[in-house]
Amino acid sequence: MTSKATHFPQDSLKRFLVYLEDFRNAPPDQEITVAEMAERYGIEARQVRRELAALTGSGELRDKYPVALLVSEMEYFLGYHNLSDAALVGLGKLGRALLQNRGFAKNGLTISAVFDPALQEDTPRGQAEALPMSKVNDLFERLHVHLGIIAVPPSHAQAVADALVSAGALAIWNLSGAPVEVPANVLLESETFGDHEDVVGNEHVALSLVVLARHLAQRLGWK
Repeated sequence: MTSKATHFPQDSLKRFLVYLEDFRNAPPDQEITVAEMAERYGIEARQVRRELAALTGSGELRDKYPVALLVSEMEYFLGYHNLSDAALVGLGKLGRALLQNRGFAKNGLTISAVFDPALQEDTPRGQAEALPMSKVNDLFERLHVHLGIIAVPPSHAQAVADALVSAGALAIWNLSGAPVEVPANVLLESETFGDHEDVVGNEHVALSLVVLARHLAQRLGWK
């Protein structure tokens, strides 16, 4: 959710979620009027008009909107265009080094969750430093994560890539040292670090993920 959305009335945010669910599969050239929305959702037309004006940031009280514009604005407004959070898979030596690297935060990125394929499902939560892979889909859906980092041994790389793609990853930074295959709509950057490379202290390490996130934003036309 964007910072602007946190100051928006909760009732309006709930309505945006309903609109988004209804409009997402609409034809790209479809338009909808404020009157139609007011009747469909049982809201006063002036309320709909004000909320949509605030949503689009135009301040203009319009009577009709392209549905594609509303979907794009609502997705951004509600944080669906999140390119500041990344999920890391692998809590070995490399994964731990990445978590200590300050370059991510300095470039507006956060490794928001860590998963480890070696983690047993029945490990008590308080004793685990990472989450089991079964939680990947839930995390991606809740935080609208689109960036994944693979830092597992080569033998596990493809399975992890498949899991990230299935969860909704649109860009993957593969540090496993093994080639992986992903669908054409997913950006992939593969890189390896030498044994003596300072992954913790070299803040430029984070730039590969920063560039990957920017390329994804350009491809999707996200702000």
